[in-house]
Amino acid sequence: AVNNGLLFYTRNGPGIFFYDGVACQMISAKIQPTITGFDEDASTGMVAAIHPPLNQYWLGIRNAASTENDRMIVYDYVNNAFSIHTGIEASFMNTISKSSVFKLYTGDYSGYVLEQDSGNTDALDGTTGQTINSTIQTAWFPLGNPAMFKSLQHLFIYHSLAGDFNMSAAYSFDFEDSDRFIETINMGVGGALW
Repeated sequence: AVNNGLLFYTRNGPGIFFYDGVACQMISAKIQPTITGFDEDASTGMVAAIHPPLNQYWLGIRNAASTENDRMIVYDYVNNAFSIHTGIEASFMNTISKSSVFKLYTGDYSGYVLEQDSGNTDALDGTTGQTINSTIQTAWFPLGNPAMFKSLQHLFIYHSLAGDFNMSAAYSFDFEDSDRFIETINMGVGGALW
């Protein structure tokens, strides 16, 4: 339940819909080729939850070659933007209030319960040095002229970390399977990097 309505997935479409108490509206039309590429026969095993601090709806779904929910469709219901995450194989999801702050928890198929968006390391069972993957997805922007949609020319990434690590930045369009550009930057030199 968000913004005085309900978000839900249905096989009739298929797609993600918003119900405002009067009518249903499909909100996933712009990613319909991605939605139809998932395993409809396994839709009874899909899981979903709201991540209130980030204004997101998370839907765990599986592709046709998988037996687990190996894709996470994330819908930002404030910015009306979709992204897709991998690496979170959720057999269940739930939002729980922890110390008066809502936290999103997922459970994997190995019996682990994981708190999402917690800290700045990705570790399981005391392991360290795991890669942290992050994706930013934007819509096309009218930028003052509704007749023409434009992309943005520059993306500035700000970060804070301790240690000698590399950061890789890449971009692609419309859920492409491969990146059009990738740049790896060593972050251990200190100061601002461009």
